[in-house]
This record gives sequence, C-alpha cells and structure tokens, in this order.
Amino acid sequence: MRVRDKNGNKKIQRNYDHGIETRGSDALDNRYVANIHAVFFLVCLVALIMTELGLYSQTVLTQIRIGTVVMLIITIAVQFLGRIPTVSSRGITKYIIITLTLIETLVFVTVLNFMALLLLCFPVLVTMSYHSTKLSYFTFAGSALCALLFPVLGLKINSWAVDYFYLLIWCVTGEHGDKFPAFIRNYSPAVAVFLFVGTLYFFQIIAIAYCLHTSNKRKRRTYEKQIEIVTRSRDSMLEGMASVVENRDNDTGGHIKRTSEVVRILTRELSLEDSFRDNIIKAAPLHDLGKIAIPDNILNKPGRLTEEEFEYIKIHPQKGCDIVNTILSGLDDDSLLKVTENIALYHHEKYDGSGYPKGLKGEEIPFEAKIMAIADVYDALVSKRCYKQPMTHEEACKVIRDSMGTHFDPLLADCFDKASQEIYRYYAQG
Repeated sequence: MRVRDKNGNKKIQRNYDHGIETRGSDALDNRYVANIHAVFFLVCLVALIMTELGLYSQTVLTQIRIGTVVMLIITIAVQFLGRIPTVSSRGITKYIIITLTLIETLVFVTVLNFMALLLLCFPVLVTMSYHSTKLSYFTFAGSALCALLFPVLGLKINSWAVDYFYLLIWCVTGEHGDKFPAFIRNYSPAVAVFLFVGTLYFFQIIAIAYCLHTSNKRKRRTYEKQIEIVTRSRDSMLEGMASVVENRDNDTGGHIKRTSEVVRILTRELSLEDSFRDNIIKAAPLHDLGKIAIPDNILNKPGRLTEEEFEYIKIHPQKGCDIVNTILSGLDDDSLLKVTENIALYHHEKYDGSGYPKGLKGEEIPFEAKIMAIADVYDALVSKRCYKQPMTHEEACKVIRDSMGTHFDPLLADCFDKASQEIYRYYAQG
C-alpha cells in the first residue's frame, strides 16, 4: 500500500502475505490469469470455426461471432494487464481483470445462453488463482449478478438459443428436424446431441480443467515458498540457539562448529536416507544446548571439575532435551524434533552402558547419538583445555578405535576409518 514518509513524500510499503511479498504475488497471479484467458479464447475460437463449418446451426453464427470478438478484445486487454510489470504488480489490477472477466462472461452467455452456461463459473475459477478474500467476495457478487441478468438480456438480444430447445424436442419426438442443417439431420438424435452440445461443452470443460490446474499449480508454488521460508527461519533459529551455547562456554570455542562438520563428514560415509542425514546435520549444533542451564562458575571453571560439579554438568543432556522439545515441538517436523532430542539427550551415553544420563547401552542408544558421540569425543581429544594439552590426530584416532565396543558402537569403526583423513584435513585448515 502507499504511505507517506516524514517529509510527506509517497512511498511504497511492502505487505507480506504468509511470508510472500504481495506485489510480486499479484504480478505472478495476473500472469497466470492471462494464460487462462488465452486458453478460454482458444475454446471460443474452436466453437466459432466449428459453427462456420456448419456443425452448429447458422442461427447462432452471429451470436458466436459477437462473443468471440468480445472475448478476443478482453483477452488482449488482460494479456496487457497481466504481463506489463508496472501494471501487473498493482493491487487494483486484479479487480480490473475480474471486472473484464465478468463482462465477457455476461456477453457470451447472453448471446449464446444455454450453449455457454458453463462459462458462468469462469470468473469464480479465475479468482481461485488469487489469494484475496475481498476479491472472492467481489467475484461471487459479480457472478451472481451475471446469472440474474443473462436471461433478461438474452430475451432482448436473441431467441434464447432456440436451437438448443428444438434439438431436445427433436431427440424426444422427432419433430422440428427441419430446423437443423442437413449435416445434423443425417445423424441420429443421439449423435446430433453429441455433436451439437457435447463438443462445445467438452471444450469448455477442458478449459475449466486447465483453469483448476493453473490454480492448483499457483497454490502449490505458494505452499512450497512458505515451506522454504519456514525452513530457513527454523534453520536460522537453530543456528542462533547453538551460537548462544558457543558464546557461553569460553573453554570450548568453535566446538559446535567443528563437531557439526565432523558429523557431516561421518554421515557421508554411511548409507542413510537423505532426510535422516540432513536432520542429523541440522541437529548436531544443538547437542550441548543444555549447557545454557549450567552456572557460569562451573561451565567456565579454569581447571578440572570436582565430582560434585561434574554431577551438575551431567544434567545438561536432559536440560537440552527439554529445551529442544519446548522450542521445536511447534514446528510440525516430528522427525527433526526426535533426532534433535536424541542427540541432545544421549550423546554422552556409552556403548557398554557406563555413560549418562540414562545409562543406555548397545542398540538402546539412538544411532544419531552414536554418531554425535564420536564427533564430540574426537574434538575434545584434539582441542586444548586448561587442564590438558591437545592430542595429535593419530593419537585421537587410536583412542577412538580402542574405545570401539566400550564407548562407541563397533559397527561405526569402519565409518570412522574412512572419514578420518577428511577429518584431519578439516582440522588442519584451522
């Protein structure tokens, strides 16, 4: 909409509908509708050609010529409105297009009456391509008005498409067959109905089906755009939450970034479903989220922790799981939520059952937590702490290999061996 800045100058304020810019959305909608009008004009052109060839009675030839000309003019106008960027992006353009659609519908059903009754739903179908409640009300009111006006105008303009009624009488009684050209009389009434009425309605139904397809395509694109925006927002939120933890723990700077990359490298060596792999990678930065609940004097203590302090540290997996559940439970992505909970809660569990907080062992430990445990321990081994010097890559690898079957799942030994060189190169880059 247009507002004024502090100097009184006009400026454009962008409106967002479900995260999608309204002006860009309107422009795309108008372009889709322009395509729909082109398809419906082709339907009218087919009907005109068939009438010119004598398939339909010559009594409707003038009317269908008028209707086709009107539809051609309005189709050209809609093409202009829907494809010129400066025009198609305006909010009022869609109302102009619907008004023109109502006019051409009224003209066509007036001059052809029952032969074109399906066109009464044309404006409603066109409106389905937009995302505007007000426009829907406007269209419904206009369509209702057209439905009321066309019989009255039809009585004044033509003979209520008498061919249609004569055809019904002919099919039932065999009378009034002389009202139709020889081309029609040569066929049985059933075939005549198919040729005279069925073909016209067939092309109208094809056009309506295209209209519905276009509307569904537009809605699907909008839905995919919304999903993309929600996904980006979710991922940004996850990164922000991980950054909070990283900034609180002065002793493990870069730990979250490094372990997340190790997880990425490890999962590439495993045959996993893409969605499961992506969820593990997204969840990895949140494995220590529960440290938010740990007091600074313990979390940043310059030295080894006492047994009592370590017991306090051991609550962070449960705290992290609780926070993850609170924050992610409303995102309608149960698979990501479950993976993130498992990583946060179980990444300190050990294969032999000596880990914490639940003391799980073997296959009781979720697979994603087993992957996270390797990345977490490797980074701790090769990183400098105030109470220890860093190990070399070879030393750390030996510790992890020796811990297969006790700390880590032995089935992951081959995966770690394959990934170890890439992990080394990553850490070597600094």
